[in-house]
Amino acid sequence: MVSEALRNLIISDDLDLGSQLSEARIASKLQVSCPPVRKAINRREMEGLLVFEPQLGSFVFFPSIQRNFPNSATRSAPWNPPPLPTKC
Repeated sequence: MVSEALRNLIISDDLDLGSQLSEARIASKLQVSCPPVRKAINRREMEGLLVFEPQLGSFVFFPSIQRNFPNSATRSAPWNPPPLPTKC
């Protein structure tokens, strides 16, 4: 199944994090036509392994604090560690 093969390419580091996908290259690598690759890309986007950017295409996900924790305070304020205790 093309979708599983694409997942394996992502998980096994055959596709670099943040790299742009080429349907034609993936189809050639998997020796299939482009329509099944498109369907597999859509499936992996829904799973979060791929990210679609309008007018740019699909990319392998790249972990980031903003994407993983979009509502967290780390997005708008710097982290200030608590002061170290002066006595034990």
